[in-house]
Amino acid sequence: MEEAIPGQRASRDFRSKFPDDVFEENLSGLLWFGAECLAAGSNILNRECQSASIRPLAKAVTRSLETVRCLLREQCLRNPREYPAPLCHALHTFDRLFAEFELSYVGAMVPIQSAQEYHLQQEVVVLFSETLQWAVDARLVDRDMVDAYDPALMFTIPRLAIVAGLVLFPEGPLDVEHRPPLHLSQLYRPFYSLLRKIGKLLHGLSPQELRCLEKSLCQVQDKGQEGDQVVHHLFVCIAGVADQLQTNFATEMRHILKQVFAMNALPSHPREEQPDDHPYWP
Repeated sequence: MEEAIPGQRASRDFRSKFPDDVFEENLSGLLWFGAECLAAGSNILNRECQSASIRPLAKAVTRSLETVRCLLREQCLRNPREYPAPLCHALHTFDRLFAEFELSYVGAMVPIQSAQEYHLQQEVVVLFSETLQWAVDARLVDRDMVDAYDPALMFTIPRLAIVAGLVLFPEGPLDVEHRPPLHLSQLYRPFYSLLRKIGKLLHGLSPQELRCLEKSLCQVQDKGQEGDQVVHHLFVCIAGVADQLQTNFATEMRHILKQVFAMNALPSHPREEQPDDHPYWP
């Protein structure tokens, strides 16, 4: 299909909604096995209703592939270097059906974000990215840490993002003063009331106290400045919320941080490792 219909492939943009672990195995092989099983009358375990709804699509996929096979076999006997119109049409039809089946089948197996939730999560990606850029400019984070994918940043960025989202970018995804809980990303929805309290306390800090808090949040092992009760209390609350994100939404946070590093790490620094390869990343 890459040779015969390179500019007519069906869109796979929906894959951006899939959890990362979906792509850890041979997805195409798994999808084809699922299509054959469903077409033969089998059901996805504990998902009988979903199986019945996508079975007609599975049958259409298997029939379409059989058509492609027959046309390819005939064309190989004529001229294997040409792709006549009937073959290209059959390939295009199969590609479209297989893409539709992929979305339906994966959606039946794992939860997929709605369009609204995906948009809210992308807002968090932007917030994290802007937070990282601000932290580098404010010399809270070294540029070398970003380019080296320092594992400490997976704690630092979510912590500083709470401060940035409530103070520097108050109309962003952490706008708890004007947005109802349902208009916040699912990551922060459980902490809605706490974020409102944190925001009020942050706006009551002096510039020196705020700077002290920001520096403390950048230290993974730091317990906060116990000398100032308000700053220490804010450190505990902010670090608690940010660290719970790593536990409660590990997959989502991994996906978000990968995008943030992809946008901010300088390409002029060649690396052999990627975030997926680092043993400290969840």
